[in-house]
Amino acid sequence: METKNCNQWRGSSGMSLPGVMVAVSMVGILAMGVASMFEGMTKSQNMVEFRSRGDNLIEEIRAHLSQTKACMQTLSHVTLSTGAETAVNDIKNVDGSPLYAINTPYGGNTFTIARMTFNYTPGDTPSSTPNTGQGVLTFQVVAQKKVAGVSTLAPKMIGIRVVKNPSTGAIIECISLSKMTDGIWQRTANINDIYYGNGLVGIGLSNPQALLHIHSERTQGALIVSGFGDDNLTHSALYLGGEDEENLLDDSWVIAHKKLVGAPMAGAFQIQRWDGGMSSEAPMTVLKNMNVGLAGVFEPTTKLDVGGDTRIRGGLTADGTITAPLVVGTSDARLKSHVRPIVESVLDAIGSIVPVRFRWSRPSENLGADQIGVLAQNIEDIFPELVREANNIKSVDFSGMTSILIKGVQELRTENQQLRERLDKLEKQMSMGPSKE
Repeated sequence: METKNCNQWRGSSGMSLPGVMVAVSMVGILAMGVASMFEGMTKSQNMVEFRSRGDNLIEEIRAHLSQTKACMQTLSHVTLSTGAETAVNDIKNVDGSPLYAINTPYGGNTFTIARMTFNYTPGDTPSSTPNTGQGVLTFQVVAQKKVAGVSTLAPKMIGIRVVKNPSTGAIIECISLSKMTDGIWQRTANINDIYYGNGLVGIGLSNPQALLHIHSERTQGALIVSGFGDDNLTHSALYLGGEDEENLLDDSWVIAHKKLVGAPMAGAFQIQRWDGGMSSEAPMTVLKNMNVGLAGVFEPTTKLDVGGDTRIRGGLTADGTITAPLVVGTSDARLKSHVRPIVESVLDAIGSIVPVRFRWSRPSENLGADQIGVLAQNIEDIFPELVREANNIKSVDFSGMTSILIKGVQELRTENQQLRERLDKLEKQMSMGPSKE
């Protein structure tokens, strides 16, 4: 058998056997390096996907548990006791069916929820709301795919606001709260704290119907605006912006609490226009004594003080005196129909009207002195068209009464004319002496 040395082993390429072996080894090492690099990239990509999808799932669960019924279904088996940890097997729908369960793959088979637990602590103010507290729903999320670094995320937590039955410790109402990292926003007297969903924010309710919807059963109301300005003008104010997005305060309305220490307007409530500065004309001012000024009246001296013409589109009832230098009534022929003259005699009817002296019996109307007028019931028997009734109180249309008096004067003028003509005739006959027959 013929023996060859290493130098005699050459292929058609001219490479010796050792060279071939070295090349094959280098290719293998390079292939292992590339494979390792791709595996690392895949693990890193899986880790990013793992974290992102895990965080997204927790936020989906938080939003889901903002529905009180879903939260109640999920924690219906939990008995509240301080510091106790209770296992939770699944997150339920409002009808009680499971929505998210432990050991079930989620996020495109990226991870599973390995464990869910619930811990409870009493409320911050047990003296006022002893049955209200907060709990923490904790999730252990484990990767399904190979990931770079840890394969288990740090525990994810959702704050839960709860109300318990004081006798049994069972949860009778609950709802998820804001992010744990931001702290739990809560009110001590109501389960519905701050809710966000579909671009709407609810305070005091979980189903807001506007961009900001506030609901409160507190006696102080739902919204308090306060402030302490450095000047002596405005204590606090609420601005309702205009349409200019760059200058929101231009052409806006201002609802303000006026400071003005020592002035008659101190502590006044005011609505004003703002157009680069506070308008000198306020549509409405309400003083602390409840006097209301409209149309630029800053210091109203009566309960309603209007700085301009006023139109009332309904009835006006006053229990006191109405004072005006001039009172006119609308009487335009263009506004009237079925116009016809009064042809019947009114003198006898006028004679039936009984003028009286009287005092008002209601204290709000009693002026402390005798008044002169008529009785609506007496006028109603004679001229029913002149009597109005509202709230079981009868009133007299004295402007209509004027027309009746004008007609009576006209009748008296006619009678006077006739009597004058008769008198003239008699005087003429007497001046001529007795007739001779």
